[in-house]
Amino acid sequence: MNLFRLKYALVFVCIAVMNLQAQNDFYLSLSTIKAKPLSMASAYTSVEDNLASAIYNPASIGLFNGDKNFRVTFFLNPVAPVSAFRERYREQAASQADETRSVWQDALVLFKGVIFTIKFLDIGFLFNEQIIDPVLLSGQKEFFSYYDFSENISHSAIVHLRLAERVSLGASTTLFMQQSGDQTQRGYGFSYGILMKPAARMNVGISYHYLPRLMPDVRIPLEKMVDQTINVGISYYPLSSTTLSMDLRNLTEEKGKSVIELRFGAEQRVFSLFALRGGYFKERFSDLEQISAGIGMIDANLFFPRKSKLQHSPFVLNYAFVLERTKTASAHWHVVTFNVVF
Repeated sequence: MNLFRLKYALVFVCIAVMNLQAQNDFYLSLSTIKAKPLSMASAYTSVEDNLASAIYNPASIGLFNGDKNFRVTFFLNPVAPVSAFRERYREQAASQADETRSVWQDALVLFKGVIFTIKFLDIGFLFNEQIIDPVLLSGQKEFFSYYDFSENISHSAIVHLRLAERVSLGASTTLFMQQSGDQTQRGYGFSYGILMKPAARMNVGISYHYLPRLMPDVRIPLEKMVDQTINVGISYYPLSSTTLSMDLRNLTEEKGKSVIELRFGAEQRVFSLFALRGGYFKERFSDLEQISAGIGMIDANLFFPRKSKLQHSPFVLNYAFVLERTKTASAHWHVVTFNVVF
């Protein structure tokens, strides 16, 4: 009898541990461009890239080598509308009018972003970027699981101006929408940045982020982006296929919510076929640390003619795994970016 009870107790404990472990897994995979930066511990203030770099430093957009008289670059996310349509089909609970409206809303999430390039000027728009909300994402237990995220997203407008061959300026404004109880908070944030290239293989970036007054902590989860602080980044390219980056965060500390912190990231591209990434961050004066790793696959440049190739490889599929842990708890983040660029 005692042996039976012991076995029963062990089974109960195992189930409880498995459930606890599942609760510590978060999936950010429906509509985000952050998989690559997060796989490098968000050390992205000085990394010149496509649309993904603009949300860390709007001056760091670098689409093409040299000037383009006029070019429009689209970023599409085919996963989000497919997931949305699948969920609508399962529910089949809304009225015909509401269903038609929902179908149009779901179809629009196909368009992730667009950038208009006119010589040394880039004007870009980023749509439907998921807000990293652990409470909301705790109910999402699989990749590409659809939920109504229309009240927990952000939209951005970005301007990037290349002043000289080695100096760029940028600014962006972002509309944040985050659900709080039965209400949805809305607010605007602003970012400003500069990117300099003091040497052929080195970038230096400086950015300042002003987040909405009612949502000053909207970018604290996972990214640890503090309101009204200056961030400085340095990236070094020992080889054309290798990126080493470092961010020095929160230099101003105006809000007193954080301290000066270092973040490190790295990327190694392999024959334009795939890219391996990693990063590390340790919060000062606490035991919180982040260990990240990731991969990029299917370089879209392989399908572009020579004159249309982008300066930085636009990998179609990007995955990041972030282990966030303390001495008493841990969380596993799975982040996927799926974008088609043309």
